[in-house]
Amino acid sequence: MTGKKQSLLIIFLAFISPWSWAKECSTIDQVDWLLGQWETVSNGNLIRESWQIVDARNRAGTSTTQKLGTTRTSFIETLRIVEMSGSIFYLAKTPQNQLPVAFKLIHCDNDRLKFENLVHDFPNIIEYQRESNVKVNVNVSGKNSQGFQLSYQRAKPVANLDVVNEFILAYNRKSLAEMLAFAHDKIRWMSIKNNNVTVEAASKKALREAMKGYFEGKSQTTSKLESVTQNGAFINGIERASWISQGQLKHQCAAVVYELEGLLIKNVWYFPAQKCGVIND
Repeated sequence: MTGKKQSLLIIFLAFISPWSWAKECSTIDQVDWLLGQWETVSNGNLIRESWQIVDARNRAGTSTTQKLGTTRTSFIETLRIVEMSGSIFYLAKTPQNQLPVAFKLIHCDNDRLKFENLVHDFPNIIEYQRESNVKVNVNVSGKNSQGFQLSYQRAKPVANLDVVNEFILAYNRKSLAEMLAFAHDKIRWMSIKNNNVTVEAASKKALREAMKGYFEGKSQTTSKLESVTQNGAFINGIERASWISQGQLKHQCAAVVYELEGLLIKNVWYFPAQKCGVIND
């Protein structure tokens, strides 16, 4: 790997901490293929489910139901996937329940997540099955053959901020192909230091080569865009990188500017990574 490629990766990741992949369902990164926006139509309703990273041990989600042809949301469910004491739990809260219901992750692999709570009335099992990068089936089941299934498709971005968020989610999933799908053919990746601009990559092909080494690695670093502002084609924010080192949650933050053209990322400017409190509390 060349020095320039290493520089690009350091800028994007803020700092990488080595971490081995666990084979058991004990680390939350094993659910990250679920991140993003999903939607389906069922019984005359548009159902949307979305997931995003909160921090290295938390994923936040929502599920909404909207009658087709209307703008009114008839149902909303607040969701959470959390890592606690070496286990992963799925928390679901509906408006009629004061407290969330917890389901423990009992099976996980590259394409399947199975959460279980046998003492709950209904449901007892919530299972996500990935058919492809753009399709996920959800099976919700209980006792006496109760249950239903939803077949979600990945929602297409409709705004510049959606594109940037999906780009970052693809990075968190280590999906280079998905990440590059949001990049302009002439994308320029630039670092800024001491008022000097260095072009780290000047095309989609160059970005692919620069990122390839990272996506073949085992880092659990995740990224999240915070303090976002928009000005026409520009998205400005603070990108927070999170990882676990020796059992401690670590962060680094860097200011970043994205410029988009035709719902594709054309230019990216990264500033030096710093302690997060220095940039944004």
